[in-house]
Amino acid sequence: MWKQSDYVPFDNKKDYSHFCSKISNKRVLVYIPSGTESLHASTVEGLFDLLWDCTKWQKYGFEFIPMVGRRMPLPNARTSAVEFAIDNNCGYILWIDDDMVMMPGTDAFSRLLVQDRDVVAPLFYTRYPPHLPCVFSRKFRAQKRFCTFENIMDYPKDTLIQVDGIGFGLVLTKVEAFKKTPKPWFLYSDTFGEDLFFCSRAIDSGVEIFCDTSFSVGHIGPQPVIFEDTYNAFKDAAKEYARQKVANEELQSKKYELACDIVMLCYKNFEITKTAIESIFNFSGEVDIHLIVINDGNDKDLSKYFERISRARPNVTVVTHKEAQGWVKSVNAGLAHTKHEYILVANNDIEIYMQYSFWLSSLISALMIDPKCGAAGPKSDYVMGLQNIANDEIIKMPAHYAKFLIGFCFMIRKDALAAIGGKMDERFGLGGNDDLDWSIALRKAGYTLKVVREAFVHHVGSQSIPQVTDIVELDNDTRKLLIEKWGDEVVNELFTISEQFLIEGKQDEPGDNQNQS
Repeated sequence: MWKQSDYVPFDNKKDYSHFCSKISNKRVLVYIPSGTESLHASTVEGLFDLLWDCTKWQKYGFEFIPMVGRRMPLPNARTSAVEFAIDNNCGYILWIDDDMVMMPGTDAFSRLLVQDRDVVAPLFYTRYPPHLPCVFSRKFRAQKRFCTFENIMDYPKDTLIQVDGIGFGLVLTKVEAFKKTPKPWFLYSDTFGEDLFFCSRAIDSGVEIFCDTSFSVGHIGPQPVIFEDTYNAFKDAAKEYARQKVANEELQSKKYELACDIVMLCYKNFEITKTAIESIFNFSGEVDIHLIVINDGNDKDLSKYFERISRARPNVTVVTHKEAQGWVKSVNAGLAHTKHEYILVANNDIEIYMQYSFWLSSLISALMIDPKCGAAGPKSDYVMGLQNIANDEIIKMPAHYAKFLIGFCFMIRKDALAAIGGKMDERFGLGGNDDLDWSIALRKAGYTLKVVREAFVHHVGSQSIPQVTDIVELDNDTRKLLIEKWGDEVVNELFTISEQFLIEGKQDEPGDNQNQS
């Protein structure tokens, strides 16, 4: 919310020599971030009043550098101002938008300077009815994945309050606040502007933000200049508007509640498994993960490791098979413990890289935005078909349709899984061609499959099955089972694809085929 702080009133007659002696850097960049062809007369008058106020401080050694940013997006303009201030050894930036109005005798710079804060602004109000105050408290929703700023509707008058965010219509910042805050300083967010983006990053970096409620400045809108009296006239409507805004943001936050199950079969290979699991937990963005690990054969090293991580994390379920059951039965055992709408089936010989930490949310999003997409898979460096990174030179789309997905890392939606029986066909035993079987079944049930090329998962490959049997023989044997189940024509059709299919997911026209392998 907000909390009240010590307020320092400005007195024109007071000698501020002692106060100024404590300020080591008195160079001030006075910055209007976006110039327009013409300024409102009230704005011009206010600027002259502000600059007159600034001259009071020249006798104390202050130096002022006026600058106007032109013809660039607002986040870029603000960023360039900060970089200029740092490069030119400025101690402060006084930000003024070109639609702000200061009444004569406001003494805006003086009032803000004497508060001696990292970031401090007066009150002003939004230009459009019902004219909400541009002072904010930050709220987190969806398990801290979704951040919003709510207007503070009831604030104490004639004092200084510490807040989570302020509008940058008129604000005095110490340059040190930007040095404390990591780049990027200004970006547009899904739910708020570039000024609140900075505020969010700044308070996370230990910067304190304040609003001086003892005075306000005007904001030029479609009506005459908006001051506090206008806000008061609309106050009841403003509160109702703010309430509806919060309710809408709560609804919007639900799309950020990303969660999934990850079913991972583990047969021996302790080090590889540990790398896979730790990389998933470290580099999966903000997705709420329920990890289901199957210790197939009760490997002692894996058993100790799973016991340790299940104690440390409440979202880990361990399934142990005293005797090895193989890939298909083990995955089915894991599927029985799933609880989310989206389920990832993954090998234990994968690794997630930091630069692809959005991999999991990208796979979920592919299913979320298209109810007919039954499954999605990432690209990789050890995988056959369209998912191989070798196809990056040919396929330039962030996501596209496919006729099959490989089971090393396979995201499926729960309703699609239920439509094909809720589990894998156990005739495929140790594994091999089971992923092609799932792919065929999903497409026959009316679902599409997608490769999400923006998501990359490293795959070591061939780490478990070769310890049990010859992988080539197993593939040949299970391919026969696949053909026996679906027929030659259906299986062969998997490996032909057209550019039209990649884009639309529709069946190829006869004679318009390319090889998917």
